[in-house]
Amino acid sequence: MAKKKAKWIKRIELWIDQNGLNFIIILLVLFFIVVYFWKQIFITVPAGHSAVLFERFNGGTQDDLIEEGLHIIAPWNEMTVYNTRIQLIQDTVQAQTKNGMATSIIFAMRYVPKRERLPKLHKYVGPDYVNKLVIPEAIAEIRDILSQYPPDSLYSVSEAILENELIESIQRDVGDNLILFEDIKILQVITPKNFVDAIESKHVEKQKAQEYEYKLSKENQELERKKLEAQGIAEFERISGVSFLKYRSIQANEALSTSPNAKVIVIGNGDKEVPFILSDNN
Repeated sequence: MAKKKAKWIKRIELWIDQNGLNFIIILLVLFFIVVYFWKQIFITVPAGHSAVLFERFNGGTQDDLIEEGLHIIAPWNEMTVYNTRIQLIQDTVQAQTKNGMATSIIFAMRYVPKRERLPKLHKYVGPDYVNKLVIPEAIAEIRDILSQYPPDSLYSVSEAILENELIESIQRDVGDNLILFEDIKILQVITPKNFVDAIESKHVEKQKAQEYEYKLSKENQELERKKLEAQGIAEFERISGVSFLKYRSIQANEALSTSPNAKVIVIGNGDKEVPFILSDNN
């Protein structure tokens, strides 16, 4: 065994003597290749991300997703990493209302690419899908829906109704295929100043009209109450044959007569005169 081992060692030493320089050159070339193509060979897919692999000599875009972690690929292939977490964009849209008035809408939208559709998204749209697909689609839908509303209705329509219309329209046109749109929020509606002044003036006039209608209603109610009261007094006098004024005077005298103070009763002349009481409060 010792002789065989020594024999093999001599052969290796002889091969190194004959080919050592070539071997070192090959190792250096491999080392520089690995260093140069390091980013193309060793690729990390972070948490909350997925990747799509493009194999240059094996059919192009692969249907299987690459999951999180470290992956080693051939330098002639290409791996593209996509963020699969919920993402947020905010932008401003220049649009026109139904009557052609220029309006600016500041909106925010949350979206996430569908993982099972990433290979298709990568193949037909690419990594810049936000600028190529998400934002243009959102802007187009906002312009289309705003064009259905007259200017003054922008201040009366519920933001929730407008937002629901937008998200349903965007989801229907794009979301079912490639992207899931979580929600969209209208942050601000910017209209020309003269239009805002007109809306505010109209609102003030509306409030004044409502106040006038309220006062008029109260006055009508008071008038109706007085009519009913007069009708009641007339009915009382017709049935009793006593004037309402005389009846109230009698009630007042009765109340005064029951008080503990000294008093003098003065009787009027005739049936039409009302007796009254002089009270001594000393």
